[in-house]
Amino acid sequence: SKQFEEVNAPVNNSTRGVERPRVPLDHVAFTSTPGDSAQALDLWHEVCRPLVGVEPRSKASSFKTAFEFYEISGLVFHHTCYSAVNYSRTARQVRGGESDFFVVQLFLQGRERGDCGGRPLLMTPDRIVLRDWAHPFDSTAETTEQIGVIIPRERIALRDELYHREPAASWELASPQGRMLASSVMSLWRTLPRATREDAPALASGFLGLLNGLLSPTPEPAGIQALKRATLVAMQAFIEERLSDADLGVDDLMHAFHLSRATLYRMFGELGGVRAY
Repeated sequence: SKQFEEVNAPVNNSTRGVERPRVPLDHVAFTSTPGDSAQALDLWHEVCRPLVGVEPRSKASSFKTAFEFYEISGLVFHHTCYSAVNYSRTARQVRGGESDFFVVQLFLQGRERGDCGGRPLLMTPDRIVLRDWAHPFDSTAETTEQIGVIIPRERIALRDELYHREPAASWELASPQGRMLASSVMSLWRTLPRATREDAPALASGFLGLLNGLLSPTPEPAGIQALKRATLVAMQAFIEERLSDADLGVDDLMHAFHLSRATLYRMFGELGGVRAY
């Protein structure tokens, strides 16, 4: 409340030019501890209730969860961990207006398998998934850790086309598209603890530009720029993960990201060149 009052206070001429306090992003976090399994399960039910039904696959007394959510301009970034559960999303829950969304899901641990109107649903740590929650489904999740982004439906450009495709579009993490999207999600997640509400519109716009650019066969200029930025970030992460490899070279980047040598050199130009980097 104090932060809200400070940010929204009338401007006083005597303080004009003084920088207003930077307001952190809206943030919620919880981690269960030994002995509070019942509370943890109740809370996970509360989090999931508008969207999906939850039943633990083992004794409720052994259920564990930890979750963290950040809201940035209507997108919700989250890191969630939970014990093995069964999920069920009904037609009634689909009809609820508050749950009309897509979710980008990057599984760090565990798998989720299910059925969505007769179509298979599968999420594993070797893929990043864009899941359309406009369909009822039943699924089974192992003990899971994931990072994801909840996106209002109207902010996905090809939402109508995606609705009639598979319930979840996905990219292998080893593919150029998968590397870009996963790298963007991880990079943003690391940024959020230091980000503020002033940063939120630009962060959300950049991420949506990348995602819509990946989905569209003819992306808009903003999407093209987002793709270029995300490709460079993903290549930097690719290099940093392999610094101990003495044989790492330009050819590895060309192969991993399906880029020509000239394009690769051009993209690293402002960083002093790819070999120097």
